[in-house]
Amino acid sequence: MVDALSVLPFPNALASLTICGHSLGGALATLLALDIGANTKFGRDLRAYTYASPRTGDPSFVDTYNQVVPHTVRIANRLDLVPKLPLPPAYEHVDGVVDLNPMLKVKLDLLCEHHLATYLYLLSLQTGGTVFPLPAGCAF
Repeated sequence: MVDALSVLPFPNALASLTICGHSLGGALATLLALDIGANTKFGRDLRAYTYASPRTGDPSFVDTYNQVVPHTVRIANRLDLVPKLPLPPAYEHVDGVVDLNPMLKVKLDLLCEHHLATYLYLLSLQTGGTVFPLPAGCAF
């Protein structure tokens, strides 16, 4: 990916890069953000947003990541099982957590709590703007 970024024909020069991912994609986005942050010109202009990401690395990885990619937002629904795995101390989370509380808003169900649409719904409730719909069958 690092090599591909340097040869992509962007119509304008890029000053920043944002990487996003949900669930396993969130863990992969974290790994990619560290690689790009450490090995490209984006450096401090790199942003990473993850939703429902599992823990991604050991404490040494997390320390390095937090230094290289300081602009990280890791969004986690406190009732979602996936962000609680794998268990510490072998794996830890990177910094930047935004804790979502679905109590009395989302049906207590493993799939409902983990669904990306649930995350978007819970985030939209916090903005005061348009509220995104919950997945079918996930309303409390």
